[in-house]
Amino acid sequence: MRGFLAMRVVVLGLCTAMVLVVRVADAQMPLPAARPSDGAAKPETRAAIITYLKEQN
Repeated sequence: MRGFLAMRVVVLGLCTAMVLVVRVADAQMPLPAARPSDGAAKPETRAAIITYLKEQN
């Protein structure tokens, strides 16, 4: 009876360890590639915004 209980404890410990290993490995997945900017960072767009703001003052 003690052997069966000990085996269940070991199996439970191994299952818990595997779940933790999978969670840590999943947390270290690489991030997806960055998407290109929406246009606000383009020099001509930035210049147009600056010109517009200067005209408002």
